[in-house]
Formats: sequence, C-alpha cells, structure tokens
Amino acid sequence: MARILRRHTRRSLLEALKAAVAKLGRERVTIATFRGETGISSPTVIRLFGTWNRFVAAGGFEPNTKTLRLSEDALLRDLRDACLKAKGAVPPTVYDRTGRYCLRPYKRRWKTWAGALEALLAWLDRHDKQFPYRAQIAAEAAEARRRLGGQRATLANRHYGPVLGFRNILHAPSCESGVILLFGAVAGELGFVIERVGTAFPDCEAKRLVPGHAEALERVRIEFEHRSKSFRSHGHDEAACDLIVCWEHDWPECPLPVLELKSAVERLRGLSRTRGAVPVSAP
Repeated sequence: MARILRRHTRRSLLEALKAAVAKLGRERVTIATFRGETGISSPTVIRLFGTWNRFVAAGGFEPNTKTLRLSEDALLRDLRDACLKAKGAVPPTVYDRTGRYCLRPYKRRWKTWAGALEALLAWLDRHDKQFPYRAQIAAEAAEARRRLGGQRATLANRHYGPVLGFRNILHAPSCESGVILLFGAVAGELGFVIERVGTAFPDCEAKRLVPGHAEALERVRIEFEHRSKSFRSHGHDEAACDLIVCWEHDWPECPLPVLELKSAVERLRGLSRTRGAVPVSAP
C-alpha cells in the first residue's frame, strides 16, 4: 500500500516548531534537532519560509544571528564593542565565546584575524576617531600579521628550529608540540612529575618539588606555548593556570610564572649530570 505523505502548510510547520520547543524546553532549536523531533525535512521549511531563521522568527522565537550573512559595518561595530570591553585587541578565541557573532563571517570576509583588526582600524578612522585603544589594536594587528607570515614561511620552507644538539633532540622547538616534547625529556630534572597531557586548556597537570622542602610536592596546571606571549593572544584564563612552559619568554609583563626551556637547557648543559630544579620567573 502506498504511503500517503502529508503536505505541510506554514501553519502546520509553526505548530510543529512550537511543539518541539515545548518538548525540548529551550527556545533555540537547530534545523537538525527539528528534523529529528518532527521528521520534517529542511527543504519543506525552506520552501515555505525561505530560510530557517525566518521560520524561527515567524514562530516567535529568537533566530540564531551567528549564522546570518552580516554587513561589514555590523561586524566591525561589534568587534569595536568587544575591543572596548577588553580594553584592547580582543583575541579571536575570546571573541568567538563572547561576541555577538562567531568567527566565520570575519574569516570569510577578511581571511585572517589580522585582516579583521586592520579593517577595524580603518573603520575607526571613519566612525570613531576617539576610540581609546587604537594603539593596542594596531600593535596586535602588526604582531598577528608577523606571526602569520612566520607560519606561512614555516609551511613553505619546512622550517626547522636552530640546531640544539641536546641529547637526542637535534633542533630547538619551532612550535608548541616541540615544547611539549622537550619538556617531557627534562621534566624530571626540573623537579616535575607529569600526571596528564591533553589538548584542553590547560595542557598539562603535574606535580613539582616545593623549593626548600625535599619531599614536598605541589600541584601545577601548565599551559605550553612556543612563545610565552601567545598565552595572551590565545585568550587563556590566567586564573585557571599556574605556569607557562615555553621555548622563549617574550612577555616581560606576564602575570604568571614562566619556565623558559631555552634557558633551562643551557642550565642543564652546565650542570652536566647534576640534577636540580631550574628556577622559573616570578610574575
């Protein structure tokens, strides 16, 4: 027997949307969730309402503005507001969590975060010449552009770090993964016992010897960076980290203790086989 397909109307779709919202207990429902709850395909919704967000708005609910195609002015105005709140250039990861929009429209229009910040500077020249954090944004845009150039050069030239010649590691770290590898090789001599390494922030949980107490250990939450300053540009939470481990410490005003492996390796060379903890910089 042939299956009889129901032909939906705008009214029947809106009723189905309201029923799904009531069942799920939240006002924002994705098109995939709606299809799973009702069995109604997205082409049916698009045919009668044009877009998913128009359908949601017609039902009296808030559409997901993060997926809308936005004007340049709207994007830059919200980026300006986010930088004003951050009192400087807001890192992309922070904006993605707290901004009105997601990163996708910025990347689609300006390709990189450096490009978005540069566009914001030009926008401020036209619309907000009294913006108080212009210098900080200009500095971060230049730094982001420099980092991007370095990353592209690394990919293009299969770049290696300078020759290190330390034990079985030939080259100095040229990325965060190299920092993790080198730290693992010397952690014991620096007074650390590693408990966990992962991809979620912070990267590592460890215990280390407490200075002045031969057998006392303290818990340490570690974030790995190739350069310490990247901690700030990545938008990490200072309160959730106890120590930055990096190859090169380039952030003098860093509020957290820093272990620079570049200096630690030189100390270990000098100590030869003598084991001992290498001091970290105080905030």
